[in-house]
Order: sequence, then structure tokens, then C-alpha cells
Amino acid sequence: MSSSSEVGAALMQAEKRFAAAIYETGLGGTQVQDIDYVKIFICLLHPYFHRDGTPRGRVSRSYRTIYVDTYVDYISFSDGGWDGRISAIALAALAAVARLPKSRVDEAARRHFTALIEAAAAIAKQDPPSQLVEIGPFYVKLDADGFIESAGSTGGDGHRQVALHEIHLYRRRPVQEDTAPASFTLYRNAKGEAPRYVSAWFHEGWFHIHRGVCGTRGELNRRAVATIAEARPLLSDVRREAVAEGYKAIGFSGMTHMAASYPAETETGPPMSTQDRHQLEDQWTNLLGWYGLGNCDGGESGMGAHDVHFYVVNAKLAMATINSEPEFQALKGAAHVFVVKD
Repeated sequence: MSSSSEVGAALMQAEKRFAAAIYETGLGGTQVQDIDYVKIFICLLHPYFHRDGTPRGRVSRSYRTIYVDTYVDYISFSDGGWDGRISAIALAALAAVARLPKSRVDEAARRHFTALIEAAAAIAKQDPPSQLVEIGPFYVKLDADGFIESAGSTGGDGHRQVALHEIHLYRRRPVQEDTAPASFTLYRNAKGEAPRYVSAWFHEGWFHIHRGVCGTRGELNRRAVATIAEARPLLSDVRREAVAEGYKAIGFSGMTHMAASYPAETETGPPMSTQDRHQLEDQWTNLLGWYGLGNCDGGESGMGAHDVHFYVVNAKLAMATINSEPEFQALKGAAHVFVVKD
């Protein structure tokens, strides 16, 4: 049986050899205007945990570096031996190159990156490791109704081994309505008025309604409510009234992607850690919500920076608020805040 750490070790083994092969190609680098590095983050796309489709990944720019998230197909990586693993990594890297913003990377540079990846893959395949890190089977445990109760790369009592290409035959239990999150945020951007927001949520015995003009803390009202079941009709009523007033939900695709990039090291304090970045993500989530600006979407670390990503309903308003409100100023600190060109 394999653990997630063994799966990660297998990916790392192939990544390290592929990275070394890039230097062995002798093709060298290429000039890209205003860009010093293109950094590609490769993740395994497991058919169980990503069964709803391939995530597109994120492209962002921080200082003079372009970051690209890309995904390796788990089945191809696991079933193809050493050649298959290198091929899967090369395909993921080529997909990342194809998604580099055309406004920043011209076709000549793109062709150079493609040739570099293909040459590195050929070199890496010719030099397999003496011992290949093995990836063990995948297991699921079903409940009495045939739905997946637990799943993972380690088995136990009641678990059965499942071939990766058969995972789609097994289903998780549908989420019951009363377990869905008791919260929402809607926005209104009517002509002739400032954009507005309304949020409602249940938390620890209180039902909250928060509304105001985007970029301000607005007004908060709350009432004591014992359970989620008791809060849900109130939530529906508030949402229905807000929709009637012209408010609507806005998904990430309708928002603007922004980021705050913090230097990993400063002259005045200790180096920033990944845990520090997670705390910053929580703080950005909190402030963006209270000011009706949008939502935080996690972060990433690398190349001397820790980036916090978020989506806002109005980039101009968000930037003005971040640069003027003391709470945001304190949170921003030495960070560079910018719009990400996806």
C-alpha cells in the first residue's frame, strides 16, 4: 500500500530528473521583456478528488516572475513506468507554456520553451533511476447504500481496492440540504449608484445580516437563533428580498483577480513562513468580506515571495479602499498589490 507521501515522492523523483535534464539540454534561456523567470507548479490530478473536471490552474505575475499552475494526469503518471511519468510531466509543462499570457510572452519565446521541454523529456527518459518510487493501489469503503464512505491510498477494514480507471463508477453521498453552508453574499451594481452588497450567515447561535456600499464596513444586524435549521428560513427570506431589490450572486468568473505579494524576507524582521501566509489569507478573507469587496482564494509561495490571491467585484474600488483604509494599510504592509492577468 502506498501513502500520499509516497505518491508525492514519486512525483518529486520525476520532477527532479526532469529539472536536471532541462539544464542538460544546452538550449539555454530566452529573453522575455520585463520577465526574469517563468515558474511552473506541477500537481497531480487524481481522478477521485478532481472528478468534476480538470482545473484550469492559475497564471499570475509577481514582480518579474510569471507563476503557472499545471496538472499531471494521475492515471498516465501512475501506469506508464518511468517513460510515462516523464511524458506526463512534459505534457503538463507544455500545457503551462500554452497558457502563458500572449501579452507577456511572444511566439518565439513560446517555441523556445516548447523545444526545451521536449528535449528535456527525451534526456530524462534515457536515464531512469536505479529504483523507481512505486505508487500503490487506491481503496474505497462503501456505506450500506453503496456510496463512498472513505477513500485513499491506504486500505483497512471494509475497504476494497479500485482500479483508477474505475473510480468514476463510485459516488459520494449527495450533500443534504441542511448540511449546506448557511450563508450568502449578493451584490448590486445599478446604474447611477455605488455598488452595494448584502451578506447573511449563521454562526454560533447568531443570525447575521450585513449590508452596505462596497468599500465600506456597512451596517450589521443580528439576532439570536438556536440552530441552523431555525436560521435557514430566515436566510431564504433575506435572500429573496435582496434578489427582489436587484442583488445577485457573482462568481469568480465575474470578478477581477488580484493579489498581494509579500517579500519572503525584509530588512527589519524575520523571514516570512508559509504559516504566516496562511494567517494573512485569513485576514484578507475577513477584511474583504467586511468591506463587501470580494473573497480570498488562497495563496502560493516561491521565488522569494508569498502571494495572497483574491477576487473582487470592482478592481478600481478595491485598490482605492486598500490604499486608503487604515485596516487594509496595516494588513498590506510591504506587500505589492496588483491585478493578476489571467
